Amino acid sequence: MDGKDNVLATNINGLGIALYQGDGEVNHLRLGDGSSGYGYKDIDALSDKNVANAIFTFTAKIYKNDNISINEGEFNATALINVMYL
Repeated sequence: MDGKDNVLATNINGLGIALYQGDGEVNHLRLGDGSSGYGYKDIDALSDKNVANAIFTFTAKIYKNDNISINEGEFNATALINVMYL
């Protein structure tokens, strides 16, 4: 959406959901397969490394394009997140 690599598009033009790794809005959760086809490396999203079980945390925030006026109402978006340990 508008060159934002971490914004999931919704069914409303100009409205999206910005995704971030971990708590807060510092590290973008980049969308897509990445250059190797396996996505992108985790940055502060996993609770622990090199263990059998860890918690993956991400933050979602509404994103609105500055140039578009949006009326209030319902919207939707869909995403599938695969976490692979390589």
